[in-house]
Amino acid sequence: MSDTDIVVRARNITQQAFAEVTAALNELEGKTGKVGHAAKESSGFLSTMAGTFTGFLTGQAVMGGLSAAFNFAKGAAIGMNSTLETTTLQFTTMMGDAGRAEKHVKSLFDFAATTPFETGPIIAASRSMQLFGGDALNTQENLRRVGDAAAVAGAPIDMVGTHVGKLYSALKNGTPMGEPIQRLMELGVMSGDTRLKMDALSKTAGGGQKAWELFSGEMDKNAGAMSKMAGTWAGVTSTLSDAVTMLAAGAFKPLFELLKGGIGSLNELLGSKAFTAGAAALATSISSGVTVAFTAFSGSTIRHRAKASTSSRSWSEESTCWLS
Repeated sequence: MSDTDIVVRARNITQQAFAEVTAALNELEGKTGKVGHAAKESSGFLSTMAGTFTGFLTGQAVMGGLSAAFNFAKGAAIGMNSTLETTTLQFTTMMGDAGRAEKHVKSLFDFAATTPFETGPIIAASRSMQLFGGDALNTQENLRRVGDAAAVAGAPIDMVGTHVGKLYSALKNGTPMGEPIQRLMELGVMSGDTRLKMDALSKTAGGGQKAWELFSGEMDKNAGAMSKMAGTWAGVTSTLSDAVTMLAAGAFKPLFELLKGGIGSLNELLGSKAFTAGAAALATSISSGVTVAFTAFSGSTIRHRAKASTSSRSWSEESTCWLS
């Protein structure tokens, strides 16, 4: 083969190689355009999803603000109406009479207005006394004894009421009274001397009633303590807090009933089959959209890589033949 033939062959091979490379690049450009189109579509979809998500977050922020406002209203006024409603139902169950229960709850609020204790703990104390001792224990006289003893000891009235109720039940039913006595001594409501006397009395005939009378007599030594405490800073601020809350409760009672009805209707809607089915359909639609977009983008990318790899191998093979 002459030198001229070698040069011509080399030129032809080179031109063919460059032509194939150019064709591969053109095809690559077309594929890239498709990938870009797919990416654009995916981007549009994802943008829509992002907008939806952003809207959701915005909605959550708005709901957060509404929730904060609702919690404030709930604590200031709605909470008290809720407490009145729940407490009345509880005492109705224990007393078996709605009228008596409503009258008793009102008396507890009146009682709180003249004491250094807030209404909530007073209600809790009375509830425990009703639970453990019934009507015989849960009287205004005994509640005042409990309150005076708690005021002197600096103990929570609801805690004192609970342990006094347990002690009364133990003495009445002849069951061990060690646990409530121990708690009352820890709170500073009962002395060690009284405990020894009560232990001795409880072992005699009718000793339970005698032991209770002994303990009641010890609590009577604290008579008037709540009235004195009511004039302290803690007492007047507690009374003010209760007064403001009760005024707000009365003012917001119509709103309380309206909100209660509205929330009840909302709960019914959220629990309905139609709402559940709609939520499930929305979730499925979103999942399908994300899957389609991701598949389109991934498929275009894989085909682009495969073609580029094939073109690279063709060029490499031709170059090897030419060089050889």
